[in-house]
Amino acid sequence: MVDRERTINEKDNTIKELTAKNLEMMQQINSLESIAAVKEDLESQLNLAHQLIEKLQESKEKLQRELETASDYLLEQEEKTHKAN
Repeated sequence: MVDRERTINEKDNTIKELTAKNLEMMQQINSLESIAAVKEDLESQLNLAHQLIEKLQESKEKLQRELETASDYLLEQEEKTHKAN
């Protein structure tokens, strides 16, 4: 009888330990899932930022070409004006 009670108590303790360990692992899983979700969100934001930077770079290059064209035109007009005077 005493052996049976001791075995039951040991098994109860094992169950309690395993339950606590299971809870701890579930909390770790939840924490890691949260971290993974944040990482995915940051990756998405980083990709969007890269796309925006690329578009801004393209716009900058286009504006630089337009500025060069306008500068060339103004220089031509200035030369014509200078020759006319």
